[in-house]
Amino acid sequence: MPQEKYKLREIRLRHFKSFVDETTIGPLEDVNVILGGNGAGKSNILDGIQFALLQKPAALRVKSEGQLISKLDNGSPMSTSFFVELTFAARDASIKLRRDFCTHPSKSKDANGYSIDGVTVKVGTYREAISSLGVVGNLENVAISQGLTKTVARKKPVELSSFIEQLCCVEAEIKEHERAESLLYEVEGDLAQMRAVVKSNANEKWEIRKYLLDLKRHQVIQAEHQKECVKIKHLTLFQNVQALHGKRHQLTTQQSKSEEAKRKIMLSDDNILENNRQIVDLKIEEAEEAIAIKEIQKMVNQKQAIQKKNEMEKKALATRREGLENAIVQLTKEEDSLIDKKAVLENQIQQAKENCDGVDVQIDQFEDLDSQEILKKAAFDKCQNQYDDESFFHQLKLENAREDLKRANGGIARLKTSSGKFNNELIKNETEVTAMTGKRNAIVSDLSTMTQQRDYCENELPRKVQELETFQLLLGELNGDLTKKTSEVKSLIESLANSREPQDPNVSSISDSGKDLDWYLKNMKLTTSRIKSSTESMNVLEDEIKQLEKTIQSVESKEARHENVLIYINEKLDLLNEISTSLRESLSEVDLKLEKAKATVIESERIIEVEENELEQIRIRCFSELEEENKNPIQTREDLFVAKTKILGHIDGLTKQIETIEEALDIKRAMKVGKTEDMEKLTSAENCGETVDDDSFGELLETLSEKEEDLKAIKKQIKLLKENSSVLMEARILLTSQIQECDLALVKEVKLCEKVVLQSMNESFFKEADDVLDFNKSFLIQTFGNRFEYKVSKLLEDSEKKCDEFQSEMDGFVFIESQEEEMLKKQEELNLLEERVKQASLIRKERKLTFENLESKRTANFKAIMENLNKALKVLTNLIFGSNNSQALLVNSSFQGSNYNSSTIFNFWIYGKQLQQIEDMSGGEQNFASLILLVACCLNFPGPFLFLDEVDACLDGERRALMTKIIEQLSGGTTIMVITHNRDIAGCGDKVIAVMDEIKDGSHRSKTFGMNLSNIPSVREMAENDSDEMEE
Repeated sequence: MPQEKYKLREIRLRHFKSFVDETTIGPLEDVNVILGGNGAGKSNILDGIQFALLQKPAALRVKSEGQLISKLDNGSPMSTSFFVELTFAARDASIKLRRDFCTHPSKSKDANGYSIDGVTVKVGTYREAISSLGVVGNLENVAISQGLTKTVARKKPVELSSFIEQLCCVEAEIKEHERAESLLYEVEGDLAQMRAVVKSNANEKWEIRKYLLDLKRHQVIQAEHQKECVKIKHLTLFQNVQALHGKRHQLTTQQSKSEEAKRKIMLSDDNILENNRQIVDLKIEEAEEAIAIKEIQKMVNQKQAIQKKNEMEKKALATRREGLENAIVQLTKEEDSLIDKKAVLENQIQQAKENCDGVDVQIDQFEDLDSQEILKKAAFDKCQNQYDDESFFHQLKLENAREDLKRANGGIARLKTSSGKFNNELIKNETEVTAMTGKRNAIVSDLSTMTQQRDYCENELPRKVQELETFQLLLGELNGDLTKKTSEVKSLIESLANSREPQDPNVSSISDSGKDLDWYLKNMKLTTSRIKSSTESMNVLEDEIKQLEKTIQSVESKEARHENVLIYINEKLDLLNEISTSLRESLSEVDLKLEKAKATVIESERIIEVEENELEQIRIRCFSELEEENKNPIQTREDLFVAKTKILGHIDGLTKQIETIEEALDIKRAMKVGKTEDMEKLTSAENCGETVDDDSFGELLETLSEKEEDLKAIKKQIKLLKENSSVLMEARILLTSQIQECDLALVKEVKLCEKVVLQSMNESFFKEADDVLDFNKSFLIQTFGNRFEYKVSKLLEDSEKKCDEFQSEMDGFVFIESQEEEMLKKQEELNLLEERVKQASLIRKERKLTFENLESKRTANFKAIMENLNKALKVLTNLIFGSNNSQALLVNSSFQGSNYNSSTIFNFWIYGKQLQQIEDMSGGEQNFASLILLVACCLNFPGPFLFLDEVDACLDGERRALMTKIIEQLSGGTTIMVITHNRDIAGCGDKVIAVMDEIKDGSHRSKTFGMNLSNIPSVREMAENDSDEMEE
């Protein structure tokens, strides 16, 4: 695609409207004037250009492309196809764009054909080639008609802004900005919709969470129900086994074994309590050991930190030493350079004194030449006038560039102030974010601690409740035993009271009864003490259970409060993060504006340098002849005295510079001495630091050795406690094995009884077994009371009640299990929707940043366009009306707001009238002002050509005369084609193209011929003379 500046150089048409034969218009010059009568076909040339540049049929004054073909007077077409070809040329390259149209295309071929340099291409490639030439889509920057000037005059401020942007070739940036805006609105709409869905589903999410919690509780209750069912089975089996125990014949032996087992169990309980106490002591010792190890580790870390700090200080001292050495070397170099500079200045003083002596000699030999001085002064005035004429526009550009530089520097200062404010706000906001994050972490750690405490209480509570139930059962058994023994003691006392005489032969039995009474009383005391201890234990357990329940309630309330505080902190953190993000975005915008302002400063400085060089070249060119004549300049006696004074002043200046250099030398030497003293202090500081570090290390090693000895003693104590604990554990294991052996023996006897029952099937055996069972049962009741049966039946009854409660509670959860899969699926969908909301938020943030960058870029470009247009309008109005007789200005009132080009107002003022907006002017003034605005746009953003179609038709004679100045200003930058009936405008063209109407073969045809006026210098003068005569 083209990279250079191309110009339209040739137009070829065939069978296009009135151009029947193949017509070539060209080669075109810089200014081409098209003349001809009304209806000759002048505007058809513009229609052909528009057709080749892909304009719609409505712009060509037809309804379809088929109506563009040449026709006879009766309306029948003269051909089935036509084409238009445009040739654009640059300095060393050219490009040809051709568009063909066929009224009867084949099925495999399109009606339109597009080619570039003879190669057929697709319409997309063809359109890209047109855009690369600098042509706007609707050709408003290359074709100005009378209707376009009226349209511009009637545009509203907002429409005028959009029109200026399109006219200045920023269509791609506008499309990109609008596309980013539509994408941002789209994602914002989707995000709002998804957030509304999430908000509407909040209750459903809470129901799902509640359902899952209920389901978990249901599963726990079901597990407890299963446990109780198993317990019932075990108790039933125990009852059956207990019934079989009555069939044993040697119950007294088993009774002794049971008592021995009870005694061992009691001993084992005591051992277990003692073992638990030792385990607690052991854990305490382990905790103390861990604390000691942590202290030692802490001291080791302190030692490492001190070492690391010393190493860093050594590195810092080495770096500082190196910096001081480099500074001393640099000061030495600067001192040598100053000495050399002083020597150079002394030589310059010596040379100036010699020049002063030469001037004294010239004063002595002076001759008066006043006549030659007058001639040279006149020549100088002539050169000065020539320099003023040629340097006018360069000085104007230089002044504008300096104004731009001044404004850019002021903008940079303001932007730096804004950047500092934003940085301070950002640092303050980040500090607050850090504090809030620390609070949130503390609350999260407290929540984790509370959760652990609550879990421990929840785990401990069932165990305590179970222990309480065990103590209740044991208390019931003890109360029953005590009641039974009390009744037996009463019976014994009554039997003793009934024995009246001491010589009774039953004295021995009475003494036995007294012994039994003593035994029963001891057992009653023992039972009473056990009841008391069990009651106290139950009270303690109930207090612990209440304390655990209170702890759980307090922990839950604290967790709720902490969760509320955590939600508030998270919301505030989100708000602070959003504020930080907005501050960073504002800071980035300020930095971007600062970079653009710096770029403007650089560009203005470059323009100033270029214009100053141009002015210097003009000065050299204008005064070169004068300098050739004045190789031996004429000087007066006063000039020689002035020269001598200057030389003496120069000598004084050099002397002051030498004094300044000597002062600088003294300063550098003093600085060098100071750096040397700093080096000595640094060396002494390094030696002192090493001594102090060695002392601190010694003290730390002594402390570590003391701690290590304490740790060894603690480890010995822990080892001894572990040995004692292992011995106790071995005794407990032995006791447990003995109890298991007793139980196995009991099971074997039960199985033997069952086997005997199965082998003996006669009635006599069953009767004997029943008698034995009754005997054993009565003996058990007499010996141990009803506590075994009561215990088993009580446990069985409680288990059945619990099973009923569990079953009734489980009946309420019948509907839940069938909905579990559906609820989990809904929960997953809600989580997925929340994730989509997060992703949409990130996409919105990215698109918003892109949109804001494009908006700032578009705003900056529009500001630059406005500034360039105002400069061009100033140049045009000064050229046409004079420097102080007119003013044209574009004003955008929205630069101070957030929008970039909401309203642009075009003000125009001509000498003798007030400053007015374009809509307040008369019709002719509106057209002329609109034309000046369009020409200013073309000057700043020229296309490959500019076609003016009778734009002077509605202007008066004075305004038409001014059109020649506008065309002269436009010439050179692009190819200009002007359709006009004005002789003044025709006289300023480089080429005249005449269009004539011809009737041939029953049709009207357009014929063209051209005349090149660039080689005829008197044509313009003739046209000017003719216009003067006509005016007279």
